[in-house]
Amino acid sequence: MKKIAWSLLLLALPLFTFAQELPMRSVRVTGGIKLGANLTALNATHWDNGYKANFLGGVVLGVRAAKVGVQAEGLFVQTTYTTGTQGAQLPGMLYQNLADSAREGSFRLNQLSVPLLFMLRLPGGIWLQAGPQYNHTLSVNDKEKFLKNPEELFKSDDISGVVGLELLAGRHFTGGARYLFGFTDINNYEGAKDAWKSKAIQLYIGYVF
Repeated sequence: MKKIAWSLLLLALPLFTFAQELPMRSVRVTGGIKLGANLTALNATHWDNGYKANFLGGVVLGVRAAKVGVQAEGLFVQTTYTTGTQGAQLPGMLYQNLADSAREGSFRLNQLSVPLLFMLRLPGGIWLQAGPQYNHTLSVNDKEKFLKNPEELFKSDDISGVVGLELLAGRHFTGGARYLFGFTDINNYEGAKDAWKSKAIQLYIGYVF
């Protein structure tokens, strides 16, 4: 937990510094909630690169001026990765039965995600958002139950990059789309020959106050 706390603090420092430099008379502090879909895939050999739809939801806290802003979020996110038709080609010792290595499998990760975003207002009430996102895996569901320890398959902590557009309709309703690309190799096995990099498309609606 200490590692998680320090990682979040280091990511947040540039946002706090930036917020302090905004003209106070033009600043609006916002909080809110958001719900949406998290479409995920894995860039890796022997894994299905097609996007799988999942749930996301959480809370938002931000500071907005007339043209710029910063925003932090705490999200519960579900992520699904599916192996190819010949399995993920993992070491045989990881499977309940060696024959399972050739089967297609699906793993659902329940994650805590914390994006920390810089924002720039564009014409039409649209905000450009970009920044890092910290992800912590809370649990791994092995749907086919063919691994001995599915929670050890992926690294529990990773960092992604985020870029997206958000529409603020009036003062309260939001909607947006984001693309996420993994910076971290989430493969937890040292003997693996290739890196596993996550990617995702997120679509959401929200309410801020």
